[in-house]
Amino acid sequence: MSAFKSDGPRRRLAAIILVFLIIVIGLLGGAYTLGPRFEREAPQIKLTPDSDVLGLAPMEIDVTDHGAGLKSVTATLSAGGSEHTLASGQYAQPVAEKKITVALSSKLTGVKEGPAVLRVSARDGSLWNFSTATRL
Repeated sequence: MSAFKSDGPRRRLAAIILVFLIIVIGLLGGAYTLGPRFEREAPQIKLTPDSDVLGLAPMEIDVTDHGAGLKSVTATLSAGGSEHTLASGQYAQPVAEKKITVALSSKLTGVKEGPAVLRVSARDGSLWNFSTATRL
């Protein structure tokens, strides 16, 4: 009788390790590719100048979302029982940042001095569909 050993268990172990590595690499690649789509950070809105008085100087609205990107941004002004859209945008390809400059004195006709609410809302492109709203 000869001393013959089978390579069957070694080949089977090597095949299992190879399949395991392929699965791990696939999962890591999927997480890297789809990671931004699952981000949990809502868009950020910054108003400049940060003031309680509207209309004296142009206002800059800076909206950012560095995860999945912005899908839509809307700025409205409610005053005297009516609502006026100052800016609105829908983006087919999400953008990381959108800056909107609004000169309220030249944009709106018929708005009188008095209490008003500026509402800025943004929706991001993540699968969670986060939105942020800021009121002034």
